[in-house]
Amino acid sequence: MAKEFDILLKSVRVMENGTFDEKGVNTIKFTLHYPESGTKQVSTIVNMELEDNKETIYEKEWQDKMLFRQKIDSDCVLFIEISSAIKKSAVEKILLKILKGLVGAGIDLIPSVGKIISSSLNDEISNYFDELAKDKIYKIAEGSFPISTNMDDCTIPINLICPKEVKLESKKYDAKGNCVITTKIIPKDYGNAMVIIIIDSI
Repeated sequence: MAKEFDILLKSVRVMENGTFDEKGVNTIKFTLHYPESGTKQVSTIVNMELEDNKETIYEKEWQDKMLFRQKIDSDCVLFIEISSAIKKSAVEKILLKILKGLVGAGIDLIPSVGKIISSSLNDEISNYFDELAKDKIYKIAEGSFPISTNMDDCTIPINLICPKEVKLESKKYDAKGNCVITTKIIPKDYGNAMVIIIIDSI
């Protein structure tokens, strides 16, 4: 029997988010795969300022925490992906370029950091992280959780791993004008994040 759920974001912790000297913005993509007959997937994107190894509570009103209000008619999977950090000054420019390219001209403004972007997002953004990688913004964590129609209301921690080795570089110039490259490596299968979601049946 089909059942409708609210799926909300409670918090995110990333062990290594890809920043070097400043706090960055991570973009997090949530995707429900085959939640109901005829729907391949539905996706939502959240931008959050995250710090290394610190749980960040998504401090919003209940309705603003909602990732999905979705009818589910059989077992499905919630898949979560997190990008390396983006400089806050570059977030809107980069995401607007990528999303407009993926979904067409339907998006003219990227909401500010901390807002949920869900309008028009569906299977057309399946290669979202491939596009981010063109700007050297890589996926640093991914994970999934099964959702079924017989679930009770609950709060679920979902562990995410780094799917492949990620090498991040920062270029700066010293007082003599020499280029100094700082490198960070996040190893493959490293347990790099935990996302806590809330599932409420309607």
